[in-house]
Amino acid sequence: LATIYLDFQKFRDAIRENNRAIVGHMVRTKFNPDLKLLEKMYQYQAEAYYYLKNSEGSNYYYCLTKELNPNNKEVEKY
Repeated sequence: LATIYLDFQKFRDAIRENNRAIVGHMVRTKFNPDLKLLEKMYQYQAEAYYYLKNSEGSNYYYCLTKELNPNNKEVEKY
């Protein structure tokens, strides 16, 4: 759902739904998440905050994304 909100430029809704997805994923996996999925969710958060011109939020999720995958080039635009 978060990616649909991103596509329609509903960035606040995307952040909300992605937060729910992150928390749900962590709970479902008993805090042993699929790191590739988590990386993608963090990247989506960086993107949404970027388009809201919230550099603090964007930078926070950029750093989390890069921590999981230093080779992620896609997140660098945010």
